[in-house]
Amino acid sequence: MSIRVRKRRALHNLLGLLAVSAGALLIGLLSDAGGATIGLSASAGGLWGLLHWRQLRARIRRAGDPHAPNRVFVRFLSIFEAVFTAAAWSLPLLAVVVGLLALLATLDRLAGGWGLAVAGAFGVAAAGVSAAMLRRHERSHGAVYYQYATEHWGGGESLLFQHGTVVRALAPEGMVRVEGSLWRARSSDGRHFAEGAVVEVIDRDGLCLLVAPAADAD
Repeated sequence: MSIRVRKRRALHNLLGLLAVSAGALLIGLLSDAGGATIGLSASAGGLWGLLHWRQLRARIRRAGDPHAPNRVFVRFLSIFEAVFTAAAWSLPLLAVVVGLLALLATLDRLAGGWGLAVAGAFGVAAAGVSAAMLRRHERSHGAVYYQYATEHWGGGESLLFQHGTVVRALAPEGMVRVEGSLWRARSSDGRHFAEGAVVEVIDRDGLCLLVAPAADAD
């Protein structure tokens, strides 16, 4: 039985960030934050948005991949998601996260709210630029999704997205070596892989790994 994975549309994540950032900017504008500071922050955010889109575009699955077209495989969407996921399993860590958020909110209030304005301007520009570029891409290639595992990363699931080397030709089934261990493997789309080929684990069906060409081997 394959592991459970869930997907989330990348555009929705960016629009969520845009909405939160817009709220922070609106609150910050009620403070005495200078227009030059906000403008500089927005410019930096726009540049970051372009760089983020460039990185995201490079990780989008090849359009001809029948297993997962237009998917971006990730372990976590961001360091923040990783922290909050870990916090969900640890009450002490959850208390630390909540405490840090409260501290940041207090410091921003004492500073007159300019921090929210700067962060909001950066976030609005970054999310807006990335979302615009992504939407332009989707018009030609279809919706782009993030896909990642929802359960704890352990056992066979820890091999997901790892690279391996074919030690017995996949035609379409054979053997691969991943992190020093031999696994039975099968090509996700039926193509053949010669011995020595570099592949990427994209799913698991019981004790058999489903593999596709490694992204940097294309």
